Order: sequence, then C-alpha cells, then structure tokens
Amino acid sequence: FRAFDLRAKDAFGRIDPSTLVASIAGTKLDGGQVSYNLASVLSSQLIDGGEEAHFKGAIGQLEEGDYTVTAQVKDLKGN
Repeated sequence: FRAFDLRAKDAFGRIDPSTLVASIAGTKLDGGQVSYNLASVLSSQLIDGGEEAHFKGAIGQLEEGDYTVTAQVKDLKGN
C-alpha cells in the first residue's frame, strides 16, 4: 500500500476539510495511464481549532511509473 500524509495550514482562517480535492495521476512504465481520487480515502483531523488540517490514508500498490500528487483545500470563507 502507498500511504499519504497531507497537511494544510491557514494562519488567517479555519480550514474546511470537506473542500479537499486530492488526486494522484501518472503513467505506468508500460504507458498505461493511472488516476486515483485520493480525497475519497483520506481521513481528516483539525488541529489548533481548524487553523491546520491533517489528512491521511492509503491506496493499493502502485505499479512503477511517474506520478504526480495534487491537493487543494479551502478555508471556511471559500478562499
């Protein structure tokens, strides 16, 4: 399994964990394309009253290849 541990911090607001959009996409060595929605497998924990959020989880084994992880989360005001 591949474990993921993402953190977000907002010194001026509180993070809304329900807005997390996270994915991993890439190309396997055989040329096949891979894309996973990480947000669906990550659990969240708010720290310091929501100023920081910790997201963690795991997906199945990835075949060898080139992958990119992207993540975005907003605060309670939508920023």
